[in-house]
Amino acid sequence: KRVSSVGGGLTNRVYRFRVAAGDHIVRTHDDATKITDYQKEQWAMDAARRAGVPTPEVLEVGNFPDGRPYMIAAQVPGSDARHVPWRLAVLEQLGRLAARLHTVRTQGFGTVFD
Repeated sequence: KRVSSVGGGLTNRVYRFRVAAGDHIVRTHDDATKITDYQKEQWAMDAARRAGVPTPEVLEVGNFPDGRPYMIAAQVPGSDARHVPWRLAVLEQLGRLAARLHTVRTQGFGTVFD
């Protein structure tokens, strides 16, 4: 129904789109080799979610016909923690989630985690 640019990081382009099923985020990059980074990130988010850390659900990782990689994820509703009056409670919860995140077992480092 609607697509809008929401900025991005230093290298990603980020878009929000709305369909009947809800709001989603698409991240894309100009470098085709970044597909492995997106795949690693999908694995890491799935592993974190299994450990009880809330993460967006990744619906798809792939390449556009021109080779650019993309990731489509469900948008997570919420407020930017920098702008809430209960910042200390947010930081305490982040600490608890970080402890859970550190229970995720990985092997090696770099673009291959599983």
